[in-house]
Amino acid sequence: MENNVFRPNSLKEFIGQTNIINNLNIFVRSAQKRNKNLDHILIHGSSGLGKTSLAYLVSKIINKKIYILNGQSLQKPSDIISPLTSLKENEILFIDEIHSVSKEVFEILYPVLEDNKLNIIVGKEYNQKLLI
Repeated sequence: MENNVFRPNSLKEFIGQTNIINNLNIFVRSAQKRNKNLDHILIHGSSGLGKTSLAYLVSKIINKKIYILNGQSLQKPSDIISPLTSLKENEILFIDEIHSVSKEVFEILYPVLEDNKLNIIVGKEYNQKLLI
């Protein structure tokens, strides 16, 4: 049985939240017309409103793979570094329950979101090097 059989397959099938759907459709179509990658998207709201379903829909629309991580499992920097370094261009990383992510993981995520760079410090004290 297919995993996401109960999720909508198109924006037309996503019931409710018409403003969000219209804005998301414009956002995605604009990027496609300009032949650009999508910018980062922050989807927030209470449980059961369809945040994960929207992430799956975006991946279907742009026809790219999506990786889903749970914030509770992201507690140390190495938990996020591997998924980030394995992403290919235009693929989607969705972090569910992101409020559960540790402060250390957020420190890794900030430069990725702001500058599309992953800053990693290798070594200790005087031997450490910053890798980007």
